[in-house]
Amino acid sequence: MIRTLRTISRSTLAILATLASVRPLALRAQDAGTSKPSPLLTGVDPHTRPGDDFFAYANGEWLHSTPIPAGMERWGARNEIDQRTRQRIVQLLDDAATAPPGSNQRRIADFRAAWLDDATIEAHGIEPLRSALDTIDQLRDNVALTRYLGRETPADVDPLNWGIYRSSHILGLSVEPSIHGERSYVAFLLQGGLGLGDRENYLGTSARAEHLRIQYFNYIT
Repeated sequence: MIRTLRTISRSTLAILATLASVRPLALRAQDAGTSKPSPLLTGVDPHTRPGDDFFAYANGEWLHSTPIPAGMERWGARNEIDQRTRQRIVQLLDDAATAPPGSNQRRIADFRAAWLDDATIEAHGIEPLRSALDTIDQLRDNVALTRYLGRETPADVDPLNWGIYRSSHILGLSVEPSIHGERSYVAFLLQGGLGLGDRENYLGTSARAEHLRIQYFNYIT
């Protein structure tokens, strides 16, 4: 306990002490009928003592009342900000569609419209991928496969340094500070491209694996 407290700054301790005192002060004010509840109490769990579990106290009501939206594996303030940002970008693109033809705004809107044109995309079939598929068909040994994978490996893992180690490619690469204290940057190489992870989830015959594949299909759809 002493070691933990020594690693916390004085300002942090002052904030925690202030927050811990908010609840009893606000409750006394409510009892006296002299003021409204403090806005700092919004989302807190009044059934949890802040000194016992401050995280559960400060976030308890929000955690219980906020469901994770369908298709999401996590949800928080960062996700809400991302959702609102995307909605505003969509509105900007919709507005750009009314700009004069040839203008930069209209070009951006036309680019988005082409990306959303499923009918034209489906009409082209796999032709846009033909070159890549032909390259794969020409791989005949492990050396050629290794060179191909190395050539196609992008540095796409954890690009924002959020600790999210995923890649949509067969192999993903991240170059960042090591987790073992080295002063130099280290290359992290990982397997990607598998949304379900383990092989058993794709080929297994268990009820769990089959149910997982149905959920995954619905998620992709």
